[in-house]
Amino acid sequence: MKKSVVSLLLVLALASGVSIAGAQEGATDPVAQLTGAVWQKTSPDNKAAFLFGMDTAIAVEYAVNGKLTESAAAKGKTPVSTLSPFEKAWGAAFKNMSRRQIIQEVDDWYAKNPGELDRPVMNVLWYQVIQPRVASQK
Repeated sequence: MKKSVVSLLLVLALASGVSIAGAQEGATDPVAQLTGAVWQKTSPDNKAAFLFGMDTAIAVEYAVNGKLTESAAAKGKTPVSTLSPFEKAWGAAFKNMSRRQIIQEVDDWYAKNPGELDRPVMNVLWYQVIQPRVASQK
């Protein structure tokens, strides 16, 4: 999964024409490089493409998990989920949201917190969007 996320972040950077390396000097982690400063310079279509890539990577993980579950059940073994808490929470949090709504939430958070433009988008998605939504569903 981590390789999928890293690949998606790099594709987003290339597609948006924004130099991620220049956005945060010395940062080597692509997840950390996609900050609010980069996000603000990214077009709405590229933001949606980034979220589509995340959705796709997570859908693949769900499909793989399903196949492993089927295989275990066919062998009489107890199925074990291979899904991470992030993957499970992503699906639960965004089940009834459009990508445009997710983009708006992230955009709104950065607009309300202009001093945190160095904070990675994935951090904002997890702590400011996904976790509160999942908690409110319980």
